Amino acid sequence: GKVATYKAPIPAFKPEPVQTIKPTPVTPIFLFTPELPPFELPIINFKHNEWKLAKSSLQILDPLINNLMTHPEWRIIVRGHTDADGKAELNRDLSSRRALFITHHLQSKGIQAKRIITQAFGEVLPMATNETIEGKQINRRVDFEVTK
Repeated sequence: GKVATYKAPIPAFKPEPVQTIKPTPVTPIFLFTPELPPFELPIINFKHNEWKLAKSSLQILDPLINNLMTHPEWRIIVRGHTDADGKAELNRDLSSRRALFITHHLQSKGIQAKRIITQAFGEVLPMATNETIEGKQINRRVDFEVTK
């Protein structure tokens, strides 16, 4: 006997559409994404030319960490800044060290690395004047943005 063979039609491959994500503009203050419930985001200030903090100073991050643990779908942007003293290249490096120090702390408390974006701005996004000691202190900071 002859065996009849049947060739099943192969459906054409249709790739899934790729979602393009537009970058959000960066501002010198923290932002709330509208669909997230607002809660206060800390701003952490640093001494001149320093990027490390005492463990007691890191307690200000506890409410933020608790919110991130409660909402695993949230992502956080950690943004480091400096005052305008010194060379721009050194300030970018210092702002990077500040943001990474805070990022490592968040990770040590259980926030997954894939949920954290670390950015370093150096002196380019001041919150206050760099003409006064008080203004410089305000500008030496790490701030945050929470997104989905």
